[in-house]
Amino acid sequence: MNLSNRLDYLANEIEVGEAMVDIGCDHGFLPIYLIENKISPKVILCDISNESLNKAKENFNRFLPEYTPDARCGDGLKVVETGEVEAVVIAGMGGILISEILSENIDKTLSFKKLVLQPRSHIEHLRRWLAENGFYIVKEGLVKEVDNICEIITAIPLKPYHYMYPVNLVYQRNPLTKEYLLREYQKYKGFIKSIEEKSTKGEKYFQYVEIIHWLDYLNNMME
Repeated sequence: MNLSNRLDYLANEIEVGEAMVDIGCDHGFLPIYLIENKISPKVILCDISNESLNKAKENFNRFLPEYTPDARCGDGLKVVETGEVEAVVIAGMGGILISEILSENIDKTLSFKKLVLQPRSHIEHLRRWLAENGFYIVKEGLVKEVDNICEIITAIPLKPYHYMYPVNLVYQRNPLTKEYLLREYQKYKGFIKSIEEKSTKGEKYFQYVEIIHWLDYLNNMME
């Protein structure tokens, strides 16, 4: 399946192995692509309209007749369990409505690893909501679709190590950044190895593992 520029951008924000939910899935092309290309092991289609869900299920039957999609009719994230997926995609709605969907149960929203959001309007409201509710914007992009320029935000729950190694280190394109991040990576790898050799794995160990994953993410952004 060939995707539009907008859907292709959204698909590229989902990492291999990440389960995802598409809120307001409409035609279902994004989750179809993610299953077809073995990117997501699990996709959930959500829409408040049964008509839209049926359209998405018909498209699944057309492109992936052997696959039975998990389609749920409901309002926003209400039909998704806490931590059930890694990635939440909400695209094509207004920024205020997206904020309201995310606000419905903030603890649930914070349980997901990643939010990929494409508001049609009021992006400034959405940015402010994310900042005020414990999320960190790691990436913003622009994609042209016909005559429209779409703004897309990728955000994750804010952690202390995001202040240690902010994402703008990568965007500055300083030639020292890669060397610096590699040194920090090796430092925390050493801490982890030392703990593994000498003691049981406590809170510090898992904090260091999270820092390693974040440094990996930043390094991958520089590839």
